[in-house]
Amino acid sequence: MANRADRAVFVFPDARSAVAVAGGTMARVVEEGGTSTLITALPLSPGEHDALARLTGGDHVVAAGPGDVVDVAENRAATVLIAPGVASPAAAAVAVAAGEAAHRLGVPLFRVTDGAEPSRRIDIGLQRDAKLDALVVLGGATGATADAAGAATESFQLVDDAIDGGSADASTTAATASRAASVAEPTTVGNRIWSVVLAFVIGVVVGAVGTVAHTTTVAIAGVDVPIGLILAIIAVVSLLVGLRLVMHDRLIVGACAVGLVGIVALFTLPSFGGSVLIPEGILSVIWTLTPAFTAALVLAWPSLPPRAQHAHRAAG
Repeated sequence: MANRADRAVFVFPDARSAVAVAGGTMARVVEEGGTSTLITALPLSPGEHDALARLTGGDHVVAAGPGDVVDVAENRAATVLIAPGVASPAAAAVAVAAGEAAHRLGVPLFRVTDGAEPSRRIDIGLQRDAKLDALVVLGGATGATADAAGAATESFQLVDDAIDGGSADASTTAATASRAASVAEPTTVGNRIWSVVLAFVIGVVVGAVGTVAHTTTVAIAGVDVPIGLILAIIAVVSLLVGLRLVMHDRLIVGACAVGLVGIVALFTLPSFGGSVLIPEGILSVIWTLTPAFTAALVLAWPSLPPRAQHAHRAAG
């Protein structure tokens, strides 16, 4: 976890402990343009939710079971998952689910630590007041979290580092990582490569069809309407924006964009017979530039906040 993470999922038994040891990091991620999602097993009162909203932007999910953790994580493919050490069977199940989701998605998994040499130490000096205000509403720090609640930094340990370091709950961490690796890791690389290849092929197909169709016009009331160009542009924008919104993965969108822009660029070159599919003219200029411009805009656009439907997944 870098000091800045576009999408961070915090998995804790309850909101009180989450805010006490990681509330500043939640706030910092949001302030820097990212999203913080808190997953807990216990629901919040309206007052508690309002207090938490100051730190996370209101994105809180009540997990009825470990499957909910994986579901949320899979909808945030660029997520850095953060989980604490576990102290109960229920919390352990949630932590295992977080570990499986992290390994499946290929993102790092951290847990809260008070060790002397953590993997990441986040400076929360500017967010500490907001954290303490929210903590007061949530009932204050417990004896175990009192020191962390008032600290100017929050520390996290990478799960693999924790295994090597042999910390107090390393056995739990190792079990989480081992199960995650055995269940998900063998298919992660293959699935990801397949997704990238498929996105590239789709981009090539859409680009080729758009190139052939973009010169098509229809006469309406004596005016030639470039219906082919209009439909081709709609297809390009819908494809790239849709992939970005659904997949939350710049690599897949980038592969699609490479296929799309590459085939359009290829068709601008004359064939062996001297013919071209993209002749000179304003329609061809627009078609040549639109895919590249759309791809650049979609890839550069910051990660969007999670959909509102995830904010209040109550037990019902």
